[in-house]
Amino acid sequence: PAPVPATQDRASIERLVAEYADAISRGDEAAIRAIDPAFEGFSGGPMATRTTPTDVVITIAPDGRSAAVRARLHAEAPRGRSAAPPRPPAELRWSLRKEGDTWRVVR
Repeated sequence: PAPVPATQDRASIERLVAEYADAISRGDEAAIRAIDPAFEGFSGGPMATRTTPTDVVITIAPDGRSAAVRARLHAEAPRGRSAAPPRPPAELRWSLRKEGDTWRVVR
């Protein structure tokens, strides 16, 4: 098979990060674990109404079969908790492996 252009791989990885942030926003632990099997659950329940990834840095290996991702996940506090100080963004650091056409988190 012909190699996939790096721009397509990058877009696929960006979608994966966005899906992960969306699953966190929904508090969907099953969807989070489907993306990142190392996720251990929320302590005290989900804490955000919206999680937004920023500063996403994707490094794809020359062979196109592995990648590294760094990002910040900004959590917006639920309504009614605005008096609480904002939490610093969480750091996301993933190692990815490409299986077929799908990128998987391998940490």
